Amino acid sequence: MKQRLKILYLEDEEIIINIVRSLLQSEGISPQITMVQTKEEYLSALQNNKFDFVLADYALPDFNGLEALKLLRKKDKHLPFILFSGSIGEEKALESLRLGATDYVLKQNIKTLLPAIRKAVDEYNAKKKSEKKLQTLSENETKFRLLAEYAGDWEYLYHPKNGYMYVSPACERVTGYTPKDFKADRDLFLKLVAPEYVDKIRNHFQMETGQEELPTPIEFPIHTRDGKKIWIEHHCTPVYDSRGEFIGRRANNRDISQRKQFELTQQFMLRVSTAALQKNDELAFYQTLVNELNHLIDTSNFYIGIYNKKTETLSFPFMRDEKDHFTDVPIMDTISRFVITEKKSVLLRGEQVNAFIKEKGIRPTGAPAKCWLGVPLLIDKEVIGLITVQNYSDPEAYNESDKYLLEFVANEIAALIKRQEMEKRIYQLSRSVEQSPVSTVITDLEGTIQYVNPRFCQLTGYSYEEAIGQNPRILKSGETPKEKYKELWETITRGEVWKGRFHNRRKNGQLFWEDATIGPIKDNKGRITNFVAVKEDITDLVKKEKELQRLHRYNELLNDSFPAALIVMDQDEKIIRWNQKAEELFGMSWEEVKNNHLIQLPLTWSWDQISMGIYDCRVDKKTVHLKDIPYEKEKDVHGFLDIVIKFLKNEEEQIEGFFIVCEDVTRQKIIENQQVQAQKLESIGQLAAGIAHEINTPAQYVSDNIHFLEDAFGDIMKLITVFEEMGQNAIENAELANLIQKAVKIAEEIDLEFLSDEIPAALTQSMEGITKVSKIVRAMKEFSHPGTKSKTLINLNRAIENTATVCRNEWKYVAELETDFDTSLSEVPCYHDEFNQVILNMIINAAHAIGKESVNEQKKGQIRIVTRKEDGQAVVCISDNGSGIPQNIIDKIFDPFFTTKEVGKGTGQGLAIAHDVIVNKHGGTIDVESEPGKGTTFTLRIPLEE
Repeated sequence: MKQRLKILYLEDEEIIINIVRSLLQSEGISPQITMVQTKEEYLSALQNNKFDFVLADYALPDFNGLEALKLLRKKDKHLPFILFSGSIGEEKALESLRLGATDYVLKQNIKTLLPAIRKAVDEYNAKKKSEKKLQTLSENETKFRLLAEYAGDWEYLYHPKNGYMYVSPACERVTGYTPKDFKADRDLFLKLVAPEYVDKIRNHFQMETGQEELPTPIEFPIHTRDGKKIWIEHHCTPVYDSRGEFIGRRANNRDISQRKQFELTQQFMLRVSTAALQKNDELAFYQTLVNELNHLIDTSNFYIGIYNKKTETLSFPFMRDEKDHFTDVPIMDTISRFVITEKKSVLLRGEQVNAFIKEKGIRPTGAPAKCWLGVPLLIDKEVIGLITVQNYSDPEAYNESDKYLLEFVANEIAALIKRQEMEKRIYQLSRSVEQSPVSTVITDLEGTIQYVNPRFCQLTGYSYEEAIGQNPRILKSGETPKEKYKELWETITRGEVWKGRFHNRRKNGQLFWEDATIGPIKDNKGRITNFVAVKEDITDLVKKEKELQRLHRYNELLNDSFPAALIVMDQDEKIIRWNQKAEELFGMSWEEVKNNHLIQLPLTWSWDQISMGIYDCRVDKKTVHLKDIPYEKEKDVHGFLDIVIKFLKNEEEQIEGFFIVCEDVTRQKIIENQQVQAQKLESIGQLAAGIAHEINTPAQYVSDNIHFLEDAFGDIMKLITVFEEMGQNAIENAELANLIQKAVKIAEEIDLEFLSDEIPAALTQSMEGITKVSKIVRAMKEFSHPGTKSKTLINLNRAIENTATVCRNEWKYVAELETDFDTSLSEVPCYHDEFNQVILNMIINAAHAIGKESVNEQKKGQIRIVTRKEDGQAVVCISDNGSGIPQNIIDKIFDPFFTTKEVGKGTGQGLAIAHDVIVNKHGGTIDVESEPGKGTTFTLRIPLEE
């Protein structure tokens, strides 16, 4: 078998390591090499592993072999360390040996490495074995020394004439007296003997003065220096010197108090157990118990307390306390309460009593005890009371043995009480069977009836005498299948319990239903001796069940007729109901989904919203409404659902399931979108005349200017023609003067100065008109652009500006419109067309409100639109100084079809749509402040984040 060596190798050349590994393997060694190069790796390896030796190169990247040796010796002074290097000189080699290196080997002489390793490892292992032997010897020496010093037996060497020649130190541990005390008083031992044993022991001591062998060891009690009574076993043997002369008697005295206590305890337990079995009278048993217990411990203050859980009190049917006399006492703030609540014994001696009282915050009643011992009375792990003994003078009156003794007593008392309770229960059971509201039948193994209770007779019409000796088949009606009786008999004869229903017949022939539980009665060895049947008349229950089944069928029909998908889940979110509409909507049958978690279904919808809705419903215990949840009805066919999630609760107000109603609102959404587009078209229709007027004005002066430019251009062309002729004649030097005069005349006729001023102005005005028309057309195009199904990022300010442009003809005659835009609101998530519609409705409403006032005051009003960013929201304020809204109707303005306008001038849908768009679709708010005669401000808030 190969020798295994764990090696820590400090080397930065892996080829050297492979050479060393091959060398070791060739010599039958299986090396496990841990290679390290840095100081940190070296220290970590030493800390976390055990090695047989360390092999180190001298030159390493950040430290050297000598430093590695010093670090090793700080942790382990003996682990072999071999320097294996090609660069070390003689001086460094000697220094390494001085610092504790085991050996050094030059790489040029690698053949000497293996012997050096073997030598180092063998010496190290031999040293470890030697140290282990020394450690074992040292430990054995210590054990023997301690054994001799603390031997429990007390020995002495006594000479009849010279007294005590030697007394072992153990005498003080046993009696409280020192060896010096015994040597000073040769009669001290006799003085310690209990009075009733003094004469017997004196005679025995006189026999010890002789040289003959004494009889077997004797046992007797003595009193220690502190007055404690203990039992010892005394054994004497003669001692002779090398010449055979008698030099005294060697006595061995062993403390056998525990053994005697055990013997007395066993006798006590036997007598108490016998009394518990023979005495049914609790008082007689108690008297026997106290008399027997008094031989073992002080019972002058002994009592048994019976615990009343309802009143938190103890009653003492056998009270015996020399200091205090109570009947029923509360256990609050008592040591007894700790024994009862913790269900464990408590022994407190001396200062432990006061310390325990202080620690537990107990307020003692009655006289304080010096020593207190209490053990619980337990029946089937439930506390029914406790046993307590107290001593008011001796702080060490009771010990762990006494606690064990009282725990035994507690078990015997509990067993007695339990037996009495069982006897009482048996009596109660027999009475309960007789008076039971359900019928009871007991048969033998053949099925012959041996007992029936009065309820059986009342239910079936058979008397007790008529039933005894019969078979239960006297109740057969023929309505119960034979297979059920066969199953019943096979079950109970196997020793199992059968449960089922019978449709039986009374003595008078009337049919009735019974719910039966039938099972075997077994003896102590598990053998079946009888069969017992407990049966209940469930005729009324069966009628109710049939009615419930009928209602259940109606409920199933109602659920399947329900126009929305219905999903019912239990508290673990497993599906327990899935109606026909759900099957149609999601394309999965009830068999496919039942008992599955909702999250496991391959539904293509917004899982984040659904899961959060269920979570909110569970945590907040509230109904959750989810609007416009997108889902895939079938492949590439999408729709929308309105979902209501409600929780189901039991009588304890605990959630036991969830009720989910999914309504397909796809068609409704299409209609709504169509209605929005229709209203937008209606708005566009209403604005069309104004827009036509807005476009017509710039178009008219553009047209006039073009006609003017046409005529002016004709006149100018005449002048230009003359100039061309002048130019030609100038070249030919003919009639130049006449042409100049003609040109001057034409210039005067066409008013050239006027044309030079008006033509540029006409061009500028025409360009402005065209720009204005383009702006109106662009605004109209953006306003009427069809919306998308989801929010998009829009320039809020530009959207408002375009809408104001489109409806300019609605407000320009009654108001000035002023804007104050926050330029940071460049991108806001919105439904573009719905938002445009809201702004349009708001501006037109403001213009109409101002129109009422301007008719009377003959002056323009003011509409002001302000945007800003506030608390993560885009805020739009639309104010007017119009007629305002009366306070008695301000709460109704967002109701559908509510309007204060004349018939034909308002549908009552504008503000209702605005509220739905801002609040329901954008998750924002819309608020209104108004004062009649002064104006109104609507404030819209839209979240900047989804």
